Amino acid sequence: MATAFCIALLVIAYSLSYNTQQIIAMSINQSNSKTCFDH
Repeated sequence: MATAFCIALLVIAYSLSYNTQQIIAMSINQSNSKTCFDH
């Protein structure tokens, strides 16, 4: 039970970090496009 719980936590943490990287990349692209349009 403990090992399965630890594996589940690792999978959840990995998916969260992956989603966070995608969100950060999207926000950076949006901010870059906004600055380009502003200039």
